[in-house]
Amino acid sequence: MPRLTSPELVKAVVHMRKKTNYGKERLHDELKDRGLVIPVSTIGKILDREGLLVKQRTYKTQKKHTRTYNLLWPGQRIQMDIKYVPSEVSPLGRRYYQYTVTDECTRMRYLAWHDSIWTLKVVETLREAQTFFGFKIDCVQTDNGIEFTFDYTAHLTARHKEPKEHPLDQYCRKIKIRHKLIPPGEKELQGKVERSHRTDDEEFYRTIKGRLNLPELRDKGKRWMMFYNFKRRHSSIGKKTPADFKNDRLKLYPDRLAA
Repeated sequence: MPRLTSPELVKAVVHMRKKTNYGKERLHDELKDRGLVIPVSTIGKILDREGLLVKQRTYKTQKKHTRTYNLLWPGQRIQMDIKYVPSEVSPLGRRYYQYTVTDECTRMRYLAWHDSIWTLKVVETLREAQTFFGFKIDCVQTDNGIEFTFDYTAHLTARHKEPKEHPLDQYCRKIKIRHKLIPPGEKELQGKVERSHRTDDEEFYRTIKGRLNLPELRDKGKRWMMFYNFKRRHSSIGKKTPADFKNDRLKLYPDRLAA
């Protein structure tokens, strides 16, 4: 078989896959940077042959929204969500949570890890994200969980009680940021932050060996966040890093820089 891929190239593909958990397109780019040009289809066949492909769960439900929203400037709208840290990473009997803030334009993300879901932690994370991003934020979009809104809680049906204002709404009103809630049951409107959570599972949590306490998880997580923003190239923004794409956009919209 004269066209059979050499063992050295197969070894390089397998090593890079186990190191990064990248898909075949991203592995092609990474290996090309190292002087190894292997067709994407060949990489896919090597991964399949070596048993390194992970089948994704498929859903038959029809999406309500199929339009892709590409925003123009940094901070035009950010998506915020909370992800359960996989149980394989957490100590037995403990549950950790990843707070995620994603800018829809640049794909930059700020991540924080806590051992509870608490409204004040949401506000704290948003405040830290503003500092980390370095640009103004016009709108924050969330789902309708109680950590983000009180609009769907039972106390609103009790007429003898005054509706309480959520701490996130208080903070957004104070700093003049719009808080937008997606319609119930339409999680696809949070597609960018949800897709980034899948990347967390594939390229971060699966690479962790053993269980971590909260300080260890935060230490590894912060390094992953910096890699994601400053080193990892994203196909959705022209194979640039979020930091590079942010700098390009801020040249077009310099008034978006935070004071």
